[in-house]
Amino acid sequence: MRNQVFISYRQETPQHAQAVRRLGELLRQAGLAVALDQFLLEDQPGGPDQGWPKWCEDCARDCACVLVIASAGWFTAYEASGPRGSGRGSAAEARLLRQYLYDEPGRNARIRLVLLDDLDPEAVPAGLRAWHRFRPFASDTERGQLVRWAAQCLAAPVAPDPNPAPATPNAATPSTPSTARPAMDAAAWERQRSPLRDLLVALPDWDLLAVRRGFVAAALGEHPAARLTWEGDGFTVAGELVSKLKYYSAAPLPDVRHAVCALLAEARTRKWDQAPAIGDAVRRLAAAFGCELNADAAGAGNGIE
Repeated sequence: MRNQVFISYRQETPQHAQAVRRLGELLRQAGLAVALDQFLLEDQPGGPDQGWPKWCEDCARDCACVLVIASAGWFTAYEASGPRGSGRGSAAEARLLRQYLYDEPGRNARIRLVLLDDLDPEAVPAGLRAWHRFRPFASDTERGQLVRWAAQCLAAPVAPDPNPAPATPNAATPSTPSTARPAMDAAAWERQRSPLRDLLVALPDWDLLAVRRGFVAAALGEHPAARLTWEGDGFTVAGELVSKLKYYSAAPLPDVRHAVCALLAEARTRKWDQAPAIGDAVRRLAAAFGCELNADAAGAGNGIE
């Protein structure tokens, strides 16, 4: 068995996929290895070399823990009641999981349903109703139960959760687990995180900032909060950035002064004097990180040392 948690779900809506990703990030935060198609595509943009059908089947068959995201679409695949050719990936996974349950009558040690939102109990196929269902976004307690059960399947230690996740899943999330910072860095990190958060929160209202991903990447480097999903202007960036910087506050920014100076160097080309809130946030950020702005930068967004 692979010592991984496989998340099986049906591609239904962008919001559904984003909630699934959020679950994957929660498990990663707990120190568990997660097999999820969205994560694989980040590491291998061309997809699995063996092709998606075999990758799906291998994960469903070989992973020590399988979480099925309960949804009408996945249940349709499980019951093979949908239109011909629809939901092929989830259908292949469902067939293998159904066979596993058939071959292990009375014992199911590795498969559980996960409910990301409200679901009518009657919608669950009869063959899947016998086992406990997890609702990780309902409460910290339920999330903790899911993490502990998955860790038992993998025989893996559970990392402490330094910042409880919000009960409602966030649309876009980072994709690498945080690492604990030394206690001596706590005060410095808190001083730096707050102005950085303030600047990032202000960015969505800045019309001149068309390429937000590059701006955030310059600031955060390989920090977990840098791994975001963007969907153009109007996307709810501010709240998600706040959530990520809060949720991953246990992870220090790598080479913070260099990273933030790089961020400010990019900001100076975008005439932040036309957006006073941005200018104020930039100045606070520069002060917190010890990045010197020259006289030109104060009024016209030019210059950094």
